[in-house]
Amino acid sequence: MKRLQKCRVRLTLAALMSMTASLSQATDLRSVVEKTIVSNPEVRFRFHEFRSSAEETGIGRAGYLPTVDVSYTSARENNKEPLVNYGPQVTSDFNRKGWSADLSQNLFQGFQTMNTVKQLEFGKRGKYYEFVDASEQLGLEATRTYLDVLRYRQLLDYAKESYGVHKGIYDQIEQKVKAGVGRRVDLEQAAGRLACPRPI
Repeated sequence: MKRLQKCRVRLTLAALMSMTASLSQATDLRSVVEKTIVSNPEVRFRFHEFRSSAEETGIGRAGYLPTVDVSYTSARENNKEPLVNYGPQVTSDFNRKGWSADLSQNLFQGFQTMNTVKQLEFGKRGKYYEFVDASEQLGLEATRTYLDVLRYRQLLDYAKESYGVHKGIYDQIEQKVKAGVGRRVDLEQAAGRLACPRPI
């Protein structure tokens, strides 16, 4: 009878685990995988790396565009110059302020800009494939987990059904033994089968 109680405890635990693992509403595999991928931090990290590399490609393309450098200067200067060799020095102080703007267009840098853009494009493509790989690996893992949950639920249903059948047989044999018609060995064998019903 101890085996029977252990089996009941196991079935109860399996049922509780099944209930906690079940979702509040019926969901299909596609929505489970999608939710898992969208909410995973590793996939988000890979996606943001891909977006970052796309922006870097835009920075590389800036080599084709003209550049404008604007600067403002403000200074005070002191000049001491002799009027003649070995003569008295003349000191002049003045303030300098000014703006300057330089516009330049790159004409040719030995294909540096073109090669930089190509390099950044390949880097972007690599980041994209890393993002896709992380998504697919997580999707595969989520699919396996989802299918395992379905399989274990089915096994639990089989175990419950098997337990019900064995319980009915055990009760019938127990009645026969109490009535003096059945053998005690048959009751012990039925109790053993009832202890751990397994699906075929």
